[in-house]
Amino acid sequence: MKRLFDIIGSLVGLLLLTPFFLWIAWRIKSEDSGPAFYRGEHVGSSREALSHFQVPDKVVDAENVVGLLRWSIRVAHLEMLASSRTGHDHS
Repeated sequence: MKRLFDIIGSLVGLLLLTPFFLWIAWRIKSEDSGPAFYRGEHVGSSREALSHFQVPDKVVDAENVVGLLRWSIRVAHLEMLASSRTGHDHS
């Protein structure tokens, strides 16, 4: 009985949320030329591949952007260290 309740509840929830999911897909497509959803994969606790649908990041090529940000933070930090050692203040 509980399983039947879970299945019916899930279906009702999915039907109620479908317009919201379609609205999200429409908003993503209207702002970006990429896909509204894509299939992502993660490794589960039993080391099996689990696939799921995901909404893409708002930043195109986010992994490279994060890498560039980390690099620029390191450069700024090194410049700050160098200026503090020489006694020069760039402010």
